Amino acid sequence: MSYSFVTFITNEKYLAGLNTLCKSLLLTKTKYPLHVVIPSDSSADFEKSVKFNCFGAKIIKIGRIKLENKISNPLYKHWGDTFFKLNVARLTQFKKVIMLDLDFLILKNIDSLFNYPHMSACASALIKFPEWKYLNSGLMVIEPDLDFFNRLVTNIENARKASKTGDIGDQDVFNFLYPDWFERKELRIPEEYNEFYRAVYRLAKTLKHGWKDIKIIHYWGIVKPWQLTKKELFRQYLVNARYGRFDVNRCLHMYRRMMRKKVGLSFKS
Repeated sequence: MSYSFVTFITNEKYLAGLNTLCKSLLLTKTKYPLHVVIPSDSSADFEKSVKFNCFGAKIIKIGRIKLENKISNPLYKHWGDTFFKLNVARLTQFKKVIMLDLDFLILKNIDSLFNYPHMSACASALIKFPEWKYLNSGLMVIEPDLDFFNRLVTNIENARKASKTGDIGDQDVFNFLYPDWFERKELRIPEEYNEFYRAVYRLAKTLKHGWKDIKIIHYWGIVKPWQLTKKELFRQYLVNARYGRFDVNRCLHMYRRMMRKKVGLSFKS
């Protein structure tokens, strides 16, 4: 097996995200499989829950990456498990993989991403934050290689020292290793393949067919759309409407609708 989509999950809090990601990817009629990577020390109950929510996607168990320096700032504790994603470089059973975050809603077929070279990614939300000149690791094209994996792991501490706060995630390591990434246009995937849900409306205005050209909406942030109670969601709708952010409400509604959707499909091996 040469090509595959992959995603990483380490705890129960993201099971609903996994479920929604899988459904949205299946509905695009992808011809490629999905593999879900979990820690090798996961409990039997957790593995069972992952299998229940991934629609036949194959599960890969792999060891956690041991860190000498723990994430210390409580404001950044949500980055704690992101280094597990660096294991993508160890998946040498594949020639090329597309790494997907669990907080994605996939709207269009993205199989063409396998045509991009190693380390291709998006500068997500560049249209909202034009000073952002770095890759977003939510979606990346990776050609697994153990030497590459070792470079990633051995540079975690260097990336931490180079950061302003010392609190970093996997994305910071990729950007540390590829400081010229933004200038390498052959590695830059169009922004519509990984757009921040609070910036979709700006990007849509620049695209030929508007919202219809958006491929993936990325719901990055500490609080995910599946974690909102009906009351909390309604409150967000009211706040967004008050400030005229009906586009954000649209994105939230799209995600919650996918959560409720019944899908009689499964991934092919």
